[in-house]
Amino acid sequence: MGWEATQGGVGLTDNKVKFLRWRVDSVTDWKIKPTCFTEGGQCQKQLDITVYKLPDRVSISYRKYPDPMVEGDQYLLQCLVQNIAPIGRLTVSFYKVSATGEQTELDTQHKSKDNIKTPQNGTFTLDFTPGRDDDGAQLLCSAMLDLGPEGPQPPPVMDSNRLNINVHSVNPMEENLTITNMAKSHSGD
Repeated sequence: MGWEATQGGVGLTDNKVKFLRWRVDSVTDWKIKPTCFTEGGQCQKQLDITVYKLPDRVSISYRKYPDPMVEGDQYLLQCLVQNIAPIGRLTVSFYKVSATGEQTELDTQHKSKDNIKTPQNGTFTLDFTPGRDDDGAQLLCSAMLDLGPEGPQPPPVMDSNRLNINVHSVNPMEENLTITNMAKSHSGD
């Protein structure tokens, strides 16, 4: 018995062998399908291999950089996960870390379960509306690659950089005062 593969092939062994491991230290062929063989030919057994690759980088940014943010306005955050495989096993979470260090999950997203096994980039977005209490907080996203029940538990997670939030609070009293003062200055005309 032996294994035929683009990497880690194993030649014929003793005919009394009932089990034969196929082992490689690293895989660069994303669509590898090792097939066993015997002296009589193929065993008609093909291993279904999934090659997992952690992302090269995870980053978070604004679509349009706001500084400062205005309380109550909506901003689009973007999380980019670069060069991960398979992307169908990726989960991305957005978090807010308060000025006191308390972390709150804002949203969790998954890519569709597809059969793409080669490394891909994934872009995830979140609409964020800051409140007055968000001033001084930070935003980040994290990428978790689910390696299945046989993989490490908990699964590996890679965090992005952190974005600092500066929130400009709108004071209704200031707005009313400005409108009243403008109205008085125009009434004397």
